[in-house]
Amino acid sequence: MIKRNGQVPAKFLYIGMNQDLISGESYTLRQFSESSGVSAQVIRLRSKAAPFNYVNDDLLVKTQSGKNIELFKIKVNLSISQHWLTRKLTGRA
Repeated sequence: MIKRNGQVPAKFLYIGMNQDLISGESYTLRQFSESSGVSAQVIRLRSKAAPFNYVNDDLLVKTQSGKNIELFKIKVNLSISQHWLTRKLTGRA
């Protein structure tokens, strides 16, 4: 999250599809907590670990719901890695 003078901002930009919240508007942690059922402290900690400067639906999910929280969505092409892992090492320098 973007910090001002080392402080966490009072309101956070929301981007998502929650029925209680409007995408593009700014809300306090308490408002996020009331609409999602996740405590404000949990949302604050998740937002600090997130690589982006806004709150989205992934941060507002309860972990007991069975949905995995994906803060860092990175796709890796495993076929290229597997190709190089299966090659025989040679003694050439």
